[in-house]
Amino acid sequence: MGYPQISDTRISLSREDFHVDPNNDNIHFNETVFTTLANSNPGVDYYNATSAGQVQKERQDIQNGVNAQLINNVKDFKIRTRESGLYIAVMGNVTAGVATKAPKNYVQILFREERLPIAEGWKKNDILITTDVLKPIEREIERFSEWQPSGVQPNPWIRLGPSGAIDPLTANSI
Repeated sequence: MGYPQISDTRISLSREDFHVDPNNDNIHFNETVFTTLANSNPGVDYYNATSAGQVQKERQDIQNGVNAQLINNVKDFKIRTRESGLYIAVMGNVTAGVATKAPKNYVQILFREERLPIAEGWKKNDILITTDVLKPIEREIERFSEWQPSGVQPNPWIRLGPSGAIDPLTANSI
């Protein structure tokens, strides 16, 4: 983070994008940005894949409106989706699969305080969280995000290994 095109992804859930923040600060937690996630899924005390997808859509709509330099490509979308799948899976009971519910207070502590909510009762999952476990959750997030590319669309891919596909999406390796 802090170095665009290195490990920075666009349309964060808790940081402002580099070109939007008046101080070019995409490193520090931003409560205003986080309110999109914090206020999502009203009426219940959890986030799930559906609400995570809706938050991605809302954040994309916001950023499309304020960031003329936004490059929203498939690579960044897949990274954001994996990150969202992880906060749902890690904070919730992932054995429920796509129906996993992540308690709001756990997720909010994770983002706001950058710590695991152990003191509040969080426990790690009984199963290992693998890509096979995450894929159904990610598919649901993708469905509700209604993702559309925006900005210049350079080739977004890097090889995922020495013999990896040049375009992992087409090769079905992501």
